[in-house]
Amino acid sequence: MDLSEYKDVFAAEAREYIQTLNDDLLDLEQHPHDMEVLDRMFRGAHSLKGMAGTMGYEELQQFTHEMENVLNALRQGRPVDVEIINQLFTAFDLLEILLEESLEHGEAKTDTTEVLENLRSWLSQEAPSVQPDFALGELDKEEIRQASQQGEQAWNIRVLLRSNVLMKSARAYTVIQALSRVGTIVQTSPPMADLEEERFDNEFSVLLLSKAAAEDIKDIFDKIPEIDHVTVAELDMEAAKSPTQSQAATTKRRSEHFVRVETDRLDKLLNLVGELVISRTQVLELGAMLDDNTARGAIVQLDRVTTELQYAAMSLRMVPIRQVFDRFPRMVRDLAQAGGKQVQLRITGQETELDRSLVNELGEPLVHLLRNAVDHGLESPEERLAAGKSEVGTISIAARHEGSHVVIEISDDGRGMDVEKIRQKAMEKGLIAPEASLSPRELLDLVFQPGFSTADNITDISGRGVGMDAVRSAIQLLNGSVELATELGKGTTVTIKLPLTLAIIKALMVRARNEIYAIPIQSIQENILVPREKVKTIQGEKVITLRNQVLPLLDLAAQLDAGALEDKNMLSVIVANVGQEMVGLVVDELLGQQEVVIKTLDSNLASSPGIAGATILGNGQVALILDVAGLLQQEKTPYRAKAQ
Repeated sequence: MDLSEYKDVFAAEAREYIQTLNDDLLDLEQHPHDMEVLDRMFRGAHSLKGMAGTMGYEELQQFTHEMENVLNALRQGRPVDVEIINQLFTAFDLLEILLEESLEHGEAKTDTTEVLENLRSWLSQEAPSVQPDFALGELDKEEIRQASQQGEQAWNIRVLLRSNVLMKSARAYTVIQALSRVGTIVQTSPPMADLEEERFDNEFSVLLLSKAAAEDIKDIFDKIPEIDHVTVAELDMEAAKSPTQSQAATTKRRSEHFVRVETDRLDKLLNLVGELVISRTQVLELGAMLDDNTARGAIVQLDRVTTELQYAAMSLRMVPIRQVFDRFPRMVRDLAQAGGKQVQLRITGQETELDRSLVNELGEPLVHLLRNAVDHGLESPEERLAAGKSEVGTISIAARHEGSHVVIEISDDGRGMDVEKIRQKAMEKGLIAPEASLSPRELLDLVFQPGFSTADNITDISGRGVGMDAVRSAIQLLNGSVELATELGKGTTVTIKLPLTLAIIKALMVRARNEIYAIPIQSIQENILVPREKVKTIQGEKVITLRNQVLPLLDLAAQLDAGALEDKNMLSVIVANVGQEMVGLVVDELLGQQEVVIKTLDSNLASSPGIAGATILGNGQVALILDVAGLLQQEKTPYRAKAQ
């Protein structure tokens, strides 16, 4: 059977299982007695093992089987301690490597000997004898009480199958059928559904109500093959737990509500919708010339349907940001351990959705920020206690929608940033003159300069002076902005603002000389007319004053080498904002708003500062889409020139 067509589906599901295993292990570390988490981990490992076997990845299947044995031992009562938690984290890391190798080469090549020996050594240690947990509801307990009054005994029967058993589910079914002939089966552990699907190792338990004696029950198993060992004991009612709400609830499988679609198909669909949007613009322009009301009505209807189709197609590309956030708890845990710190990570807004292309690019800049927060932002436990803080530091990641944007905030309750220290470092590096007068916000902005760092020492975690520059560059490439806020001794917050999508955007169309440009609406604050005599020159820069705020003025045509603007007494100025900064863009004419489809540029144009992409207009003309952040960054006068 050719399994190549299922490879992508397997890869996606396997990666999800591994991520879920990591998340659950983090939960288990905090709540070591949570049987629900352990059961979920066991089922996940078992499913992954079965999938790997189906695909023919034997090394991956065998490794997952060994992990399954460990998880089953934990379910049967082995204590959850630091040793096995760390071993499982190491195993999950190796599992991820084995998966990627299997996908790329058809087999896993990394040596697993050391990790497997550690797991087997842990398994070989003597385990305490415990009774399995039966989740008994009030009806179950009442049934047991009534059976006791009628002379029946509640038996806890533990069955261990042989390691070479061929069909575990069939053997478990045989046991259940045999026991049901001598009594009433109240429950099994794991549940019957798991037994039927072979979601268990080689051991399971049965809660049986019967008048038969223990020895008579044991005799039943003499006639059943592939049984390694059986124990029959009276049920300890006090040890039996009540079911949790989640165990009692009946939920449908998530897979019933979702269908996997290759991303290439979604991209193709959106590209076709993009072409339709361009055609719609052409039809609308033609419709404006028609006098036929019927034709114009049909065009309006076409416009409405196309818009709805556009939003529906774009929504297919929207994915929850948890795809990025889910990897952070494990990372922060490891960084904290490496730095000798105690860190609590709080995450909110994981279900906030944004374009898949943005999610794919967000990981690296957020990793930079979290590394900085753990390594430089948070103090050591001793420093925190001396400062009157809890020895456990807190890092928060929050995501939310704000209009057509997604806002992500990464904050810590650490030492904060010393603005005066930033000033001193900037002077040492020659970024500012000693007599330069900069506001606290401008000083904080220096942190994003290439190679700038206030760290006194370089660590393996961060501190090499490349992080914050890389963060801003990555975010600006996504048409976003990043801002810093800090309070010495209280902590630091980094705010990232991103558009919801990079595929189809609303833009203001403008003319500068003979060229047409599109400026994303999200970057525009307002449009104003400014008398030419109101333009001032300060230190070689043209500026205007708007509501007592001085704004730099950029000649858009000159900035993009399109020639000089038309000589007019009244200047048409677009006030654009990038984070907390504003700039005035001088254009010749405003042409109106329009939805535009972003087309990527070739490598030469793509690297041009201030250009985010291109679009095709209704008349077939190509217009460049502007990156206001890039324009502002390109025009910024070096800080040393701002000395007063």
